[in-house]
Amino acid sequence: MTACLAAANAYARASGPRDESVDLVASRIGFGSSAVSKTRPAGRRLRRSSQSPPTSVVFPEASIPSTVTASVSAGQSRMGGCSHMMRAKRAGVSPLTWRSPGRIVIVTDSAPLPLEPPAVIGGTLEEAWVRGGSAAVQGHGLVLLRDTDGEPTSERLRTLADRLGPARRSVLDLDSEGDNAGDLHVVAPSEHGQHDSRGVLILSSTFEPIRFHTDAYNAERPPRLVLLQIESSGESVVSYFLHVRLLVARLAPAICIALGESVYPTVIGRTAILSDVDEGDPRIRLNLHEIENHLELKSNIDLLDRTHLGALQRLARSLHTDGAQFAVRLRVGDVVVLDNRRVLHARSQLSRAEESGRRVHRLWVD
Repeated sequence: MTACLAAANAYARASGPRDESVDLVASRIGFGSSAVSKTRPAGRRLRRSSQSPPTSVVFPEASIPSTVTASVSAGQSRMGGCSHMMRAKRAGVSPLTWRSPGRIVIVTDSAPLPLEPPAVIGGTLEEAWVRGGSAAVQGHGLVLLRDTDGEPTSERLRTLADRLGPARRSVLDLDSEGDNAGDLHVVAPSEHGQHDSRGVLILSSTFEPIRFHTDAYNAERPPRLVLLQIESSGESVVSYFLHVRLLVARLAPAICIALGESVYPTVIGRTAILSDVDEGDPRIRLNLHEIENHLELKSNIDLLDRTHLGALQRLARSLHTDGAQFAVRLRVGDVVVLDNRRVLHARSQLSRAEESGRRVHRLWVD
């Protein structure tokens, strides 16, 4: 930790004086729509996903960079965050460096995808959860339940949610009648999207690509689990998933320390982006779209300085779908259960021709 603090102090000194206004610094970090690209950058070739046999449980190997794997002792199955990277340096292992820009990559039908998420196939949703879904979420942070019995109705998803814990109402300030009544939220794109009570555009209601994020960033306490069920879809959109351990391994220790300070703005106050990194079980709370809106509105940003904004910029550059751990084209009836504290999710741009009728059921579980 002493070495981490020394690195943090060096990073702070390198960032220059800390009395420059936040809005001026924010204008330099490069957030916004200009970060969106429709071409796949040059880089490593990703592995294609394989078709899973019926009534099977599929747990693919985690796509961990070799420089990180080399720093893990034999038999150990998980990374330990920034502190693990420092141990790797002391052991003479080169730390992982990441130079790709932070942008959404639009994947075409011909582009190879990373591994599909761990999947449990066949049976009812409850049977699939017991047979391997729970273990997959504990180990990988998410599971895909595919080809299960029943139509993709809201009642079907609620039945599974009842087994996992109490469902929570969405924090979105939308009409509480119709599709979004109670704890279920229906994610459906439209040409102009929807806005919340603050006038902020809800990206999931648009055709635009969505960067890696966790749900309910502005809530006092984000939900433990997110359940997504595909009611209807053209299957052209790609969903991406990234475990926070893999993300943390890309960041320098000083960046992790800055992101661990409770200075980043939310609607109700301030929060840390990363937590529990030194304990080897890092957690994350992130929505760059929401943070950008807070910076623009100058809301709850009084504790931010150049160090924190610089760390946020480095984090944003490390979040791109070409570095996703898992990716999949979800089909009608698919259900994804993910750990909202440990797994970020994103999606590619929706085709207006194919995805105008796309509907996704979402439930939050504590």
